[in-house]
Amino acid sequence: LGPITIAARGDAGHVFGEKVPPQKLFRFGSVEGLRGYEANEFGGSTAALGRARLLLGIPPRGAQPLARIGLFLIPPLRPALVLLGETGWTEVEEDLADELVRLGSRPTDGARSSYGYGLSLFDDAITIERLIPFDDEDGDARWYVGLTYWY
Repeated sequence: LGPITIAARGDAGHVFGEKVPPQKLFRFGSVEGLRGYEANEFGGSTAALGRARLLLGIPPRGAQPLARIGLFLIPPLRPALVLLGETGWTEVEEDLADELVRLGSRPTDGARSSYGYGLSLFDDAITIERLIPFDDEDGDARWYVGLTYWY
């Protein structure tokens, strides 16, 4: 919508079978999804994860590459302010709970969510974001700097 971009992504799954190996359990947290939490903090045999981003384009919004070096181009900067939200939910079958604990994860005990804000560059290819868990009383926000993974 002109300089405004809305992006969303959802993932969900359920593990079937009597003897499920631990590597088949779903785990997320940090860069795997729910970046406001520790890496692989949550997991289970059933999981759902949703993410949404709102990008508000700010100048410069030109289409001209920043530079040409031989056959290579440095794309236009095209910065945007970012508002984002993430939510995840897991549940673990009773016979798999010990495996999940052994892997250092736990069920979410309901939905867990985080929100954030930041700045993206190169049409949201690279981002700098501050992520805050909704249920964090200590106010432990996390910084994320890297490639955007919503697409």
